[in-house]
Amino acid sequence: MTVPQPAPHLSPADLAQHALDGARTPWSAEAVRHLRACAACRSRLAAFERVVAAGRSTYPYEALVPPAPRVWEAISSEVRADAAPPPAHRPPAPAPSPPDATRPNLPRGPAAPPVTPTHAAPDAPEPPAHAEPPPRTSAPGVHRRAVGLALRLAPVRFLCRLLRAAIRPFRRPVRGRRG
Repeated sequence: MTVPQPAPHLSPADLAQHALDGARTPWSAEAVRHLRACAACRSRLAAFERVVAAGRSTYPYEALVPPAPRVWEAISSEVRADAAPPPAHRPPAPAPSPPDATRPNLPRGPAAPPVTPTHAAPDAPEPPAHAEPPPRTSAPGVHRRAVGLALRLAPVRFLCRLLRAAIRPFRRPVRGRRG
């Protein structure tokens, strides 16, 4: 007896294509069944449709409105709050130790057995129990948020490219501009 496998999710390209074309492109019966059953694909399709609606609400030659300065201030203050403060004092790097003149030149490779010292030199300092981790350049939250933002914006960038490709055949040349 075979267990029916769930249908794979609809690809973002198909969802974007249907968001752009609307009713002009018919859905396959399998895609319709999947959309009825899969909330994730329905929400992706709805997100693509919102982007298409926003893109179609402006004219091709209309300049987009830049965000208000308070938006950029909020973003920069959040990033600054997550960033780790730079270290006030960094200890100097240890100087490389001179080669040990008392150690004989042993052959390297599998032919030489491992050498273990029978006694330690009385003046030799003990090695540290554990090495210190390298200093952090920034807080992990900054990277996590940046990656999350990039992943959330990836479908938007994809749709913008599709919109540009769809609008390109209908563009009229702008007077005074060549290209």
